[in-house]
Amino acid sequence: SEEHQRAAILYRTVRAKVVQARDKEWSVFLKEHDLPTVSTMATRLRGRPVVDEDDLCTLQRLVRTGVPVAFRGLLWPLLSGADERQRAVEALATVFDTVQATGRDERYVALVERAGLDPSAPDACGRTVPPAGIPASVWKDIQKDIDRTFPGHALFAQGADGPARLQRILTAFAITHPRIGYCQSLNFLVASFMCLYMREEDCYYMTCALVDNVLPPDYYTQRLLGMHVDQRIMLRLVKGTSPNPAAHVVCHQHRTNP
Repeated sequence: SEEHQRAAILYRTVRAKVVQARDKEWSVFLKEHDLPTVSTMATRLRGRPVVDEDDLCTLQRLVRTGVPVAFRGLLWPLLSGADERQRAVEALATVFDTVQATGRDERYVALVERAGLDPSAPDACGRTVPPAGIPASVWKDIQKDIDRTFPGHALFAQGADGPARLQRILTAFAITHPRIGYCQSLNFLVASFMCLYMREEDCYYMTCALVDNVLPPDYYTQRLLGMHVDQRIMLRLVKGTSPNPAAHVVCHQHRTNP
């Protein structure tokens, strides 16, 4: 109806202004504080070094308003602990003395090479025999989901190197997380980081930090228990505040999962 159209236009207009104001505030904050300082504040958010409390409160407030898309590739690794985790691993990288200094993260490259994959290949490996350290069932699931991941996105289009990079990240994750290996939707999680134009290694460490440190236990497992619990909690909250949409969701669930 016309009323709904007017409401939608008003919402988009107001939302655009709110986002514009938020992005401007983030820009000012980042100009006033270089990234190492923001990294220190992010570490404090996780309960460690003390920094200026006013700056810390500002960062907390800004994070809760949402990180602008343009800054996510830089800030998400800092805020999640992925950057700190990568630096700690790099300090131990000398144990991998077979890896040459290429400007890439040596620990990650070593994981990929250990699996028998080429760390710089532009095409995904189509081998049927699983790489070393990965069960055949896990490798089969990874291979199956590579082509299903954002096929309409330029990064994963035919001839792009996105599928090969995705395959390497998921393979490295499966090696370092044998209890999980690979489970459904990990491909979309990693691909979302890739779409922010993060380096391949950064996507790997970001995934590790999110699964190991940020999300509740058993979120990404074969049973996806944590994810199912979250969905039930969300549905209960929606039922309490918006019963009509909740009823629609429940009806749809019954139709798709009889």
